[in-house]
Amino acid sequence: MKPTLYFIAQWLSGLNLRLNEVKVKFGKLNQVIVIKVKAQWLSGLNLRLNEVKDKFGKLNQVIVIKVKAQWLNGINLRLKEVKNKFGKLNQVLLLN
Repeated sequence: MKPTLYFIAQWLSGLNLRLNEVKVKFGKLNQVIVIKVKAQWLSGLNLRLNEVKDKFGKLNQVIVIKVKAQWLNGINLRLKEVKNKFGKLNQVLLLN
């Protein structure tokens, strides 16, 4: 089965999410696949990816099936950056 990354995302102005931080945190993993992440980022929230690393660091495989994110107040996220960061995945799907 080939990994697929699903994004159900609503981007509104204000969050600066750095995908290179994701790459740094998960760079040692062979496969990054997510089961389900439901995140709501509001202005003033600082989500630390190293906390995610601490939670999943002992796993050989982190699999992301569904990412449901609502970014409020100022996002600059380019899907081509997603493609570049997750280039090892066979499919990157944007839903809605």
